[in-house]
Amino acid sequence: MGRDRSPCAGRRGTARIRAAVPVVALVATAVGCGGGTPSGAGPGQAEFDLLTRSGSHPVEARMVETAERELTAACMARAGFPYVVEEPPPVPDSIEEREVDPERLRAIGYGLHDGFDDDGSSTNGPGDGSGGETGDTAGGTANDAYVAALPDDESAAYMTALRGDGGAMREMRFDAGTGVTFPERGCEAESRAELYGTLDAWAATTHAPQFMNLALAKSVTRDPEYLLLIDEWSTCMAGKGFEVESPDAAVEELTAAYEEHGATPGTRDREIATAVADGECALEIRLPSAVLELRHRHAGDLPEEDLDALSRLTTVWAETVERARTRGSAAD
Repeated sequence: MGRDRSPCAGRRGTARIRAAVPVVALVATAVGCGGGTPSGAGPGQAEFDLLTRSGSHPVEARMVETAERELTAACMARAGFPYVVEEPPPVPDSIEEREVDPERLRAIGYGLHDGFDDDGSSTNGPGDGSGGETGDTAGGTANDAYVAALPDDESAAYMTALRGDGGAMREMRFDAGTGVTFPERGCEAESRAELYGTLDAWAATTHAPQFMNLALAKSVTRDPEYLLLIDEWSTCMAGKGFEVESPDAAVEELTAAYEEHGATPGTRDREIATAVADGECALEIRLPSAVLELRHRHAGDLPEEDLDALSRLTTVWAETVERARTRGSAAD
């Protein structure tokens, strides 16, 4: 794409991002046009880490999350409310440990059960593919418990201080069917804007790489090496008594079972058993590491404009991490 057609050329600022436009245009609007470098043959290591949330990113993200919670706690204290800063869980050493959590799989499987009623209807309601942060959770089990124990009027006041009044929402669309909505007021929004520079920079840096990573997955899943890996995984699953073609197929079959039979103890047990076997097979063939390597190989397949946008987002992320690190050093 020629530079004369860049979304950075003659663009106008906007407070809300609603149109279904390419990721690169959203990034240009949210974080500006400076700081990036030409993508060349593909992303550098820092860009790849942000894209796939691998490498140094999990440790950095834990630091940033802690700083955000601390800023939120200070803001809530000014508003007259307590807010417990719960320490994020430690980051596992390997990608296998990060991607496959046997304890969680044994407890909730894929997490499908709570999304269905006994009659098989979804408890999530109709959706448009958007992610969002409009729920009633208060950010951590201790804070959730505190809010749950409050009278309705006090609970509403707490959540207003945390996330605004519910009417002031920002929306960032990545295409016609996917996007994110998030509060533009309240202590969480203030904390994110302070760490990332602007609230839109937080949204773009947090969510745009995820959508790029989903696009990258399309290239990866067509790779013959990936198909061989999934065949190996499927053979492993068959040895454990589960005839499924792929991890996605396993989830689709379980979803269909919930829709047909409802959220019964039987469907829940089937989900957990399948998920546990899935995790065991993924670990046996080191599937997470192999797929990450394929992602690295195919990262250059992303459109050049997306790679340029990713470079700018990586600059924003590095600045955010430095702000979080500086806060931590000052606290020490």
